[in-house]
Amino acid sequence: TQLRAVPEVADGRPVGFRLFQINPESVFARLGIRNGDVVQRVNGATLADPASLLGFLQRLRDEPRVALDIVRAGQPHTLVYDLR
Repeated sequence: TQLRAVPEVADGRPVGFRLFQINPESVFARLGIRNGDVVQRVNGATLADPASLLGFLQRLRDEPRVALDIVRAGQPHTLVYDLR
């Protein structure tokens, strides 16, 4: 596996997925995603359930550009990647 993801919950609602155990050889590591990052949105689409997480993984393969809204160390960030 390239990483592990667990649901992140705030105020009883899903707000994304916390990523950890990122394989150093994975596409995620090459993109600069770090252990503990919480991915909340991909290209504006909220990640609130496992199906949306799978969609995120597919977007990494198919989209020419991906914008990730994450929380890192308690601070929001938007990471934009040109994949092609």
